[in-house]
Amino acid sequence: MATTLATGIVAAFHALELQARRVILAMDAATDEDVSSLEVRHQEFHLALMVAANHLDLLNLAYQLYAETQRYRLPSLTGASLRLSS
Repeated sequence: MATTLATGIVAAFHALELQARRVILAMDAATDEDVSSLEVRHQEFHLALMVAANHLDLLNLAYQLYAETQRYRLPSLTGASLRLSS
């Protein structure tokens, strides 16, 4: 079981690292989809770490915080501004 968890962490980190390199190499040409994909890989890596910790309260808290901040994170990463309708 520990080997499977370690493999999951390494695989998630590798996917995150590859996507980060793609975004860095693209620099100003990185699309919103590229940045969104980076965000997904980032979340998957941290999820793999929390699953390995086997701590249900930590997972629940992480999901709650992620849900509460996600609407602000992507616009700030992509440079999009938040618009409020009047």
